Amino acid sequence: MSGATQPSEPGASPSSSAKRPNQDWFYWNKLPSIRILIPPKGAHSYKTDERCFTYCSQSARGRAQGQEPWCRSICIRKVFPHEVRKVMRIVESTPQGLMEKEVEGDTRVPLPPEGQRLPSWLTGKQRVGDSGADDTEVDDLDDYDPMGNKGWKNIVNDVQHESQAIRSGAKAQETDPEVWKAGWYVWLTKNKWAVQEKMDGMMTDLERQAEWARMKHDVNQEWERAQQMAAVSPVSGDGHPPHEENHSQPESHPESHPESPSQGHGDTAPSATNVTFVSEDSLPTLPNPPFPDTTSSTLLVPIPLPLPPINTYLANLLAPTNKVMKLTHESLASGSQFKFAGMLWEKAKSDQPYVLARNVTRKIWRVWTGGEEDDGEGRRKER
Repeated sequence: MSGATQPSEPGASPSSSAKRPNQDWFYWNKLPSIRILIPPKGAHSYKTDERCFTYCSQSARGRAQGQEPWCRSICIRKVFPHEVRKVMRIVESTPQGLMEKEVEGDTRVPLPPEGQRLPSWLTGKQRVGDSGADDTEVDDLDDYDPMGNKGWKNIVNDVQHESQAIRSGAKAQETDPEVWKAGWYVWLTKNKWAVQEKMDGMMTDLERQAEWARMKHDVNQEWERAQQMAAVSPVSGDGHPPHEENHSQPESHPESHPESPSQGHGDTAPSATNVTFVSEDSLPTLPNPPFPDTTSSTLLVPIPLPLPPINTYLANLLAPTNKVMKLTHESLASGSQFKFAGMLWEKAKSDQPYVLARNVTRKIWRVWTGGEEDDGEGRRKER
């Protein structure tokens, strides 16, 4: 019959032709592939930029008496270029129209107070308060520390010298502050409050840390002025200073610093994320500054150290050699060396060297053998 169907080839089936692309894609997807992942750079990088190590110990006697623990902390900080460099886009008007260009510059974020006053034995420079500061309050042989700890005599005393000089007004000329630069830094402290503040500062960048340090300095300055005003203020009619009428606790104003919640407990140190802001009226009632001074027991040192250039050391080392070479050249040019050589040659041709050697040999032999010496004229000397 004409209606009989002819057998079709397997490859001509419409269903198989429709499934072939999917099967090819499935087998292709099973082949091993290489994926290249580029990690983020700059502020979004996953690289570690700071590591801190803290060791604290306490004795049974110190625990019973409520003494501060003995703590030492060290932090290694790497400052990346994007933290100290900024790129600004400037739009200029030209005859051809508006043109944009990028300008790169330094942020010049100042170092914290512990990095502004490096000891002179590290930098080789004169300290800030050496010219007119009174250094009688701190003894170089005494390891004085307000917290009662011991150790780090040289570092602590050097920083205390300069802190006292700055507080007493001995700094006559204002110098440019030290700023953060790309590289490595080492941070050392023996103050537990400084450690807690350091841990909180690891959540912020350099600019916010500088703002926090500036805010602490301003608040402590306000406290000092309030203390001076309270000391010279007149006494009220009831015989008490006006500031003694109000002994209320400091008011908390968290809205003045939205990024920092108010302090919840009185036994914690003020930090960048845990702050109690006080009003001007309550400042005179505080016995101590709102923010403790931890710079006397803290040090921030860049690595490598800002040592003098190597040419200075080479010049000092080779200075005697240059002088000897100069004298030798002058003696050769004047003929003194040749005259001296001629005198030695004439002396060597005479019998004087032989006589001198013979006399020395005889005396040495008599001393070794225990013989008696004579005076050169046949008479023996008595020992």
